[in-house]
Amino acid sequence: MLLGNDLQGIGAQLGRLGFATTMIENADTQRMAEAVRSFVAKARHGSTTLFLFRGAMLRLGQSNILLPSDARGASEEAARSVGIDLNAIESDLSQRGASTKIIIVDAVGSGAAAEAFGIPRGSPPALELHEGTLAIVNTSTEPQKGLQGTAGAAVDLFLPELLRQTSIPNVTLEQAFAKTRNAVAKATAGRQVPLVSSSLTSDFYITANVPAVAPSAAGATADGDGAVKEASPQAGETFRDCDTCPELVVVPSGEFAMGSTDSEFEKPQHRVVLAKPFAVGRYEVTFAQWDACAAAKACRADIDDHGFGRADRPVIDVSWDEAQAFVKWLSSQTKQTYRLPTEAEWEYAARAGSRSVFPWGATVGNAKANCDDCSGNPARTTLPVGSFRPNAFGLFDTAGNAAEWVDDCWNGSYRSAPSDGSSWRTGQCQMRVLRGGAFANKASAVRSSARFRYDRDVRYYTNGFRVARDL
Repeated sequence: MLLGNDLQGIGAQLGRLGFATTMIENADTQRMAEAVRSFVAKARHGSTTLFLFRGAMLRLGQSNILLPSDARGASEEAARSVGIDLNAIESDLSQRGASTKIIIVDAVGSGAAAEAFGIPRGSPPALELHEGTLAIVNTSTEPQKGLQGTAGAAVDLFLPELLRQTSIPNVTLEQAFAKTRNAVAKATAGRQVPLVSSSLTSDFYITANVPAVAPSAAGATADGDGAVKEASPQAGETFRDCDTCPELVVVPSGEFAMGSTDSEFEKPQHRVVLAKPFAVGRYEVTFAQWDACAAAKACRADIDDHGFGRADRPVIDVSWDEAQAFVKWLSSQTKQTYRLPTEAEWEYAARAGSRSVFPWGATVGNAKANCDDCSGNPARTTLPVGSFRPNAFGLFDTAGNAAEWVDDCWNGSYRSAPSDGSSWRTGQCQMRVLRGGAFANKASAVRSSARFRYDRDVRYYTNGFRVARDL
């Protein structure tokens, strides 16, 4: 179902993609409520549903209230009385057995509505998804709807880009949403960074049910004088530099609010701008990759797996200094600049555009990560990398499994921290920072903003790492 204005072209394209669409434009309170009730009632066990809303949305507590065209009022109560909670729509669809719920919200023009209802502008959405839901929500940090065109009219970037990405054959819907977010964020210089959140348990292809082939970083093109030059990987692409190298994903440039108010270690929240894209390990470095380095006599061979298993389990019980030996070996083998991610790069990549406590939402949920209270039956051991869903940038296990060394020296707060994403090279440099928490930690330690420290030359059985690489 489509609710909003100027949706004819979108409805036509969704029809070509196989969706039976119901479109309601300029829906007032009554029509909107009736349309949503009818839409939910059509959901059946195992069905795929798509809900698209274009209009004003207000964040009220843990609710996301969609406002009809005739919404008026000057209080939170008034907004709740005329609007419909997006979270309730998703919950109702889940209760009716819909197996895949696709939610698209274009709510850039919500600032004026928030002010009219006496609600602070700019509160991010709060999505708590049931299994089988994929959502993308476009909001803005500024009053304007988007960029200004040559005639001064607002240019809608989000929906055209979303339709373009979802029209590409053999691309999963999660990939299309992630690429849409990256493109809009880049085009608006960070003023619009759509939130992508997923609880899908399998890949969903909107155009063809055939897995896509990952683009290669080794692709080459010829310029006008016949010289051959290597193509640069683009944001969202995955690649490897060698058969035994960690798989990398390209993270786009952008900006974010680093830290939180939950701990003195995480204060003050501060704006960080990453001016260039970079590549980061899609998974934590595994024992198989470490053992390849050990076989080359560049890494220690006596790393203990503590009986958890090797192969595709994350390497653990390595010190920061030993992790540095691994990235030095990778650099020598590939002639590329491998390193540990900076702390800012790590949090930016782990959040993947989200502003919530965890990459997937406000609460830890169940079975979304490997930690001591992340499920009803915790493993209390490492698990093979990639055992849970990736975040919106395509990274796995940024919450739990193994705690991850980053490059920075330890500082007890973010006062005077770099704002450009670079490594913090001053402070207590005998201790280095760990991020992401581990299988032995509680959920509070696997929050996107949580940070720890450990002596750089000391091993611990929960500590591992992932790599980064300059582009």
